[in-house]
Amino acid sequence: CESKNCKTCDSTTGACKTCVEGYYLSGTSCLSCSTKMDKCVKCEKESECKECSDTYYPNGNGCSTCKSQGCTDTCNKTDGTCEKCLTGYFLTSANKCKACSSNCDECESENVCITCSNNYFLTDSKTCSACNNKPNCEDCSETSNSCSKCSNGWYPDPNGSECIECKEIEGCTSCKQDSETC
Repeated sequence: CESKNCKTCDSTTGACKTCVEGYYLSGTSCLSCSTKMDKCVKCEKESECKECSDTYYPNGNGCSTCKSQGCTDTCNKTDGTCEKCLTGYFLTSANKCKACSSNCDECESENVCITCSNNYFLTDSKTCSACNNKPNCEDCSETSNSCSKCSNGWYPDPNGSECIECKEIEGCTSCKQDSETC
Protein backbone atom coordinates (compact mmCIF):
# COMPACT_ATOMS: atom_id res chain seq x y z
CA CYS A 1 0.00 0.00 0.00
CA GLU A 2 1.14 3.49 -0.81
CA SER A 3 -0.70 5.28 2.01
CA LYS A 4 0.33 5.27 5.65
CA ASN A 5 -2.37 3.84 8.02
CA CYS A 6 -3.95 1.93 5.13
CA LYS A 7 -5.62 -1.41 5.98
CA THR A 8 -6.43 -2.78 2.48
CA CYS A 9 -5.22 -1.71 -0.96
CA ASP A 10 -6.13 -2.24 -4.59
CA SER A 11 -3.85 -5.08 -5.73
CA THR A 12 -3.39 -3.52 -9.17
CA THR A 13 -2.88 0.17 -8.41
CA GLY A 14 -1.74 0.02 -4.79
CA ALA A 15 -4.31 2.69 -3.94
CA CYS A 16 -5.77 2.50 -0.45
CA LYS A 17 -9.33 1.10 -0.17
CA THR A 18 -9.82 0.99 3.63
CA CYS A 19 -7.99 2.50 6.58
CA VAL A 20 -7.00 1.22 10.02
CA GLU A 21 -9.21 2.10 12.99
CA GLY A 22 -9.03 5.79 13.93
CA TYR A 23 -8.59 6.88 10.30
CA TYR A 24 -10.91 7.52 7.35
CA LEU A 25 -10.31 7.37 3.60
CA SER A 26 -9.98 10.73 1.83
CA GLY A 27 -9.26 10.04 -1.85
CA THR A 28 -6.45 7.52 -1.56
CA SER A 29 -5.05 8.80 1.76
CA CYS A 30 -5.92 7.85 5.33
CA LEU A 31 -6.52 10.82 7.64
CA SER A 32 -6.96 10.74 11.41
CA CYS A 33 -10.56 10.96 12.66
CA SER A 34 -9.48 13.61 15.18
CA THR A 35 -8.14 15.89 12.40
CA LYS A 36 -11.62 17.27 11.60
CA MET A 37 -13.47 16.09 14.74
CA ASP A 38 -11.68 16.74 18.04
CA LYS A 39 -11.82 13.73 20.46
CA CYS A 40 -13.08 11.34 17.72
CA VAL A 41 -11.29 7.95 17.84
CA LYS A 42 -13.35 5.94 15.33
CA CYS A 43 -15.01 7.21 12.14
CA GLU A 44 -15.95 6.08 8.66
CA LYS A 45 -16.14 9.46 6.98
CA GLU A 46 -14.68 12.91 7.51
CA SER A 47 -17.77 14.18 9.37
CA GLU A 48 -19.24 11.00 10.86
CA CYS A 49 -17.76 10.05 14.22
CA LYS A 50 -18.68 6.57 15.50
CA GLU A 51 -16.77 6.62 18.80
CA CYS A 52 -15.20 9.33 20.94
CA SER A 53 -12.48 9.33 23.59
CA ASP A 54 -13.35 8.88 27.28
CA THR A 55 -15.82 11.42 28.75
CA TYR A 56 -17.14 12.24 25.22
CA TYR A 57 -19.83 10.84 22.90
CA PRO A 58 -20.67 11.32 19.17
CA ASN A 59 -23.12 14.16 18.53
CA GLY A 60 -23.62 13.81 14.76
CA ASN A 61 -20.76 15.99 13.53
CA GLY A 62 -18.11 15.48 16.21
CA CYS A 63 -17.94 14.81 19.95
CA SER A 64 -19.56 16.42 22.99
CA THR A 65 -18.74 16.04 26.67
CA CYS A 66 -20.83 13.60 28.70
CA LYS A 67 -21.55 16.44 31.15
CA SER A 68 -23.19 18.48 28.36
CA GLN A 69 -26.19 16.16 28.57
CA GLY A 70 -26.29 15.83 32.35
CA CYS A 71 -24.13 12.68 32.68
CA THR A 72 -21.22 12.39 35.06
CA ASP A 73 -17.85 12.05 33.32
CA THR A 74 -18.81 8.51 32.32
CA CYS A 75 -21.05 7.85 29.33
CA ASN A 76 -21.07 5.35 26.49
CA LYS A 77 -18.42 6.44 23.94
CA THR A 78 -20.56 5.34 20.97
CA ASP A 79 -24.15 6.37 21.79
CA GLY A 80 -23.88 8.77 24.75
CA THR A 81 -26.08 6.76 27.13
CA CYS A 82 -25.37 7.54 30.77
CA GLU A 83 -24.51 5.36 33.73
CA LYS A 84 -25.02 8.07 36.35
CA CYS A 85 -26.34 11.64 36.26
CA LEU A 86 -25.06 14.88 37.72
CA THR A 87 -26.93 16.37 40.70
CA GLY A 88 -30.05 18.07 39.37
CA TYR A 89 -30.71 15.30 36.82
CA PHE A 90 -32.23 11.81 36.96
CA LEU A 91 -31.59 8.71 34.84
CA THR A 92 -34.45 7.74 32.49
CA SER A 93 -35.28 4.18 31.43
CA ALA A 94 -33.45 4.95 28.15
CA ASN A 95 -30.25 5.72 30.16
CA LYS A 96 -30.41 9.43 29.36
CA CYS A 97 -30.21 12.18 31.96
CA LYS A 98 -33.14 14.54 32.26
CA ALA A 99 -33.24 17.70 34.39
CA CYS A 100 -35.22 17.67 37.64
CA SER A 101 -38.37 19.80 37.69
CA SER A 102 -38.02 23.48 38.53
CA ASN A 103 -37.25 24.28 42.19
CA CYS A 104 -36.05 20.70 42.74
CA ASP A 105 -32.27 20.45 43.27
CA GLU A 106 -32.03 16.64 43.45
CA CYS A 107 -34.56 14.06 42.25
CA GLU A 108 -35.18 10.34 41.66
CA SER A 109 -37.53 10.87 38.71
CA GLU A 110 -39.55 13.59 37.01
CA ASN A 111 -42.18 13.56 39.78
CA VAL A 112 -40.12 12.47 42.81
CA CYS A 113 -37.94 15.18 44.35
CA ILE A 114 -35.39 14.49 47.11
CA THR A 115 -34.11 18.03 47.85
CA CYS A 116 -35.83 21.34 47.05
CA SER A 117 -34.27 24.72 46.21
CA ASN A 118 -34.02 27.48 48.83
CA ASN A 119 -37.40 28.88 49.90
CA TYR A 120 -39.15 25.66 48.81
CA PHE A 121 -40.04 22.65 50.96
CA LEU A 122 -40.59 18.97 50.17
CA THR A 123 -44.24 17.94 50.39
CA ASP A 124 -45.50 14.47 51.39
CA SER A 125 -46.04 13.75 47.68
CA LYS A 126 -42.29 14.41 47.06
CA THR A 127 -42.82 17.63 45.09
CA CYS A 128 -41.53 21.12 45.96
CA SER A 129 -43.85 23.81 47.18
CA ALA A 130 -43.00 27.48 47.77
CA CYS A 131 -42.80 28.78 51.33
CA ASN A 132 -45.48 31.36 51.98
CA ASN A 133 -44.00 34.81 51.95
CA LYS A 134 -42.77 35.44 55.51
CA PRO A 135 -41.16 38.82 56.28
CA ASN A 136 -37.43 38.54 57.13
CA CYS A 137 -37.36 34.78 56.36
CA GLU A 138 -34.29 33.75 54.33
CA ASP A 139 -34.93 30.00 54.14
CA CYS A 140 -37.69 27.62 55.08
CA SER A 141 -37.63 24.15 56.56
CA GLU A 142 -36.85 21.35 54.09
CA THR A 143 -40.10 19.55 54.96
CA SER A 144 -42.66 22.18 55.96
CA ASN A 145 -43.88 25.69 55.33
CA SER A 146 -41.99 27.08 58.33
CA CYS A 147 -39.05 29.46 58.51
CA SER A 148 -35.71 27.85 59.49
CA LYS A 149 -33.43 30.89 59.02
CA CYS A 150 -34.24 34.57 59.37
CA SER A 151 -32.47 37.75 58.24
CA ASN A 152 -29.63 39.17 60.35
CA GLY A 153 -31.03 40.51 63.65
CA TRP A 154 -34.01 38.15 63.54
CA TYR A 155 -34.73 34.53 64.61
CA PRO A 156 -37.59 32.09 63.87
CA ASP A 157 -40.25 31.54 66.51
CA PRO A 158 -40.50 27.91 67.78
CA ASN A 159 -43.10 27.03 65.11
CA GLY A 160 -41.21 28.81 62.32
CA SER A 161 -44.37 30.71 61.50
CA GLU A 162 -42.67 34.10 61.74
CA CYS A 163 -39.35 35.84 62.36
CA ILE A 164 -38.91 37.75 65.62
CA GLU A 165 -36.49 40.60 66.13
CA CYS A 166 -33.53 39.77 68.44
CA LYS A 167 -34.17 42.85 70.59
CA GLU A 168 -37.34 41.08 71.78
CA ILE A 169 -35.01 38.86 73.90
CA GLU A 170 -34.18 40.81 77.08
CA GLY A 171 -30.70 42.37 76.87
CA CYS A 172 -30.04 40.96 73.38
CA THR A 173 -28.73 43.07 70.51
CA SER A 174 -27.90 40.25 68.08
CA CYS A 175 -28.85 36.57 67.83
CA LYS A 176 -28.36 33.47 65.69
CA GLN A 177 -30.40 33.54 62.50
CA ASP A 178 -31.66 30.00 63.06
CA SER A 179 -32.42 29.90 66.78
CA GLU A 180 -33.44 32.02 69.81
CA THR A 181 -29.80 32.12 70.98
CA CYS A 182 -28.52 35.58 71.82
